[in-house]
Amino acid sequence: MTLRINLTVIALLFSASVGVAADEVAQYSVREGMPDKLIATYEDQQYWLTNEQDQDTKYSLEFMQSIYLHEQLDLDGDGNIDLLFTATNGGASAVGSYYIASHLGDHYFTITSAEELYTYGGYELLNQDDGSTHIKFYHSLDGVGFHDRIDGFSTHKLSSGKLELVSSVVSHAQIPTLMDILSSDLEQVGEKTYEFDIDSDGTLDKFLCSYWARWGDVLCDIQLSSIGLIKQSWGTDHIGVAETKTNGVNDLVIEWVGLKKFDGVKFVQVK
Repeated sequence: MTLRINLTVIALLFSASVGVAADEVAQYSVREGMPDKLIATYEDQQYWLTNEQDQDTKYSLEFMQSIYLHEQLDLDGDGNIDLLFTATNGGASAVGSYYIASHLGDHYFTITSAEELYTYGGYELLNQDDGSTHIKFYHSLDGVGFHDRIDGFSTHKLSSGKLELVSSVVSHAQIPTLMDILSSDLEQVGEKTYEFDIDSDGTLDKFLCSYWARWGDVLCDIQLSSIGLIKQSWGTDHIGVAETKTNGVNDLVIEWVGLKKFDGVKFVQVK
């Protein structure tokens, strides 16, 4: 669960502890346009924050069209308010990258990111004993060319205006399966039918699968010999037939650790 922190509360607490007025901390906003512009206001002066002209940056905002603000807080414990935001180069379904705008005092602001922060996943704020806050980012990618399992997270801290990797974890757990269907198997052939007796009536049932090119996913309708065709509208990189059963039908494993169970009519997400 993501920890939400109110900027006003932070500013008041900071003011009370070190004698700095609330209006002397940086505040961030987005000036909407094509593209959006990130604005920082400090001591009544507005600054446009961009790293487009920084030839050495690895994570440029040059081609980003939309900016979304998430958290305004002091990440490194230096008394200045920093910003966690997302920037994308497309529409609402485009994968975003997380960035940090770090305030180093006066008019000094810098933008930092990391390779692991190009993700659909969420994040979690981790308060530290020294007054700083680490951020745990959950990894998740989809789209053409992304077929491998991406299930893990990385933890980062802000130090002297730069994000530093604290740890990176990949999950090695998966729900046991009897048969697996992968999106990568469909990329070249487009369509394929898989057979497995998932309702245990002695007749092979059919997984009628096709490749969803836009997302790089596999879509499978299921033809059960006992009740007929079950249409599915969701895509995934992995579908597995689980060892467990519900209402006499094998459960489905989705993305290695998700689970769908048969309710007598359709498969519903339970995990």
